[in-house]
Amino acid sequence: SGDDTPYFISYTLDDNDAFEVDASFGAVTTTSRNRFRLPNIEVRVGRYDFDNTGHIYSGLYSGSRYDTEPLPLDNDYRTLREGLWLGTDYAYKAAVESIARKRAALTNAAAPTDKLPDYTRADKFESLAKITRTKVDEAAWRARMAKHSAIFNAYPEVLASGVEFHFNQDTTYYLDTEGTALRYPDDVAWIYARAEGQSPDGMVLRDTLSTPAFTLATLPSEQETDASLTALARNIKAL
Repeated sequence: SGDDTPYFISYTLDDNDAFEVDASFGAVTTTSRNRFRLPNIEVRVGRYDFDNTGHIYSGLYSGSRYDTEPLPLDNDYRTLREGLWLGTDYAYKAAVESIARKRAALTNAAAPTDKLPDYTRADKFESLAKITRTKVDEAAWRARMAKHSAIFNAYPEVLASGVEFHFNQDTTYYLDTEGTALRYPDDVAWIYARAEGQSPDGMVLRDTLSTPAFTLATLPSEQETDASLTALARNIKAL
C-alpha cells in the first residue's frame, strides 16, 4: 500500500582490515589477517510520524530471502550493486512486515498520550575524510608479542597467560536518501594480556591488562608494555 512505501533508506559500510597475534609463554599461538566489507542497510516505510520502527520485533523478517552478507572485496560495480540491491530488498520486506505488526499491536492497545514522531528529518551533511592505511609489519608484531608473553616465564606462580595484539583498520561509509554522505576512519588498536594463578586454598586468581588506542603510534611502547606485564605477573605472585 502507499503507507508501505519507503520514505528513508540508509547504507552504512564497514571496510575492515583486521590483524591479530596471540602469544603465550614466549611462543606465538595464533596469527590471523581478515578483510571484510560488512553493510548495514536501513529501510523505513510509512511516514516520519509513524513508521516500522520502535516496537517489539522491529526488523524481523519471517521469510527465507537473501539476508545482508559481507560484500565482495573486489571493486566490481555490478557485483557490489547486486549485493546492495539484495540487501535492500530484504530490509524493505522486513520493514513492511514490521509496520503491519506494529499497526496490529496498536489496534489492540490504548493510544499513547504523547504522539512523538518515529523519525526526524535532518539537513543533509557531507564529510568525506581522506583515508590512509597504515602498513603493518606483521613479522615485527609477532616477534614483539612472543617477547612480551615470555615475561611470565620468570613467574612460576603464573599458571596460564596470554598476550594479544589487535589492529582493526576500518573505513566507514554512510549514505542516505536525505543527502548525507560520510566517509571516515574508524581504526582501533589494542594490546590485551591475561594471567592466571592459584592461591594456597585453591581459589583461581586472575588479572588482566588492556591498552586501547586509535593508532599504532599511540599504543604504549615496547618498554612500557614490558613494565605493565611485569606488574601484572607480580600481582598474581603477590595474591
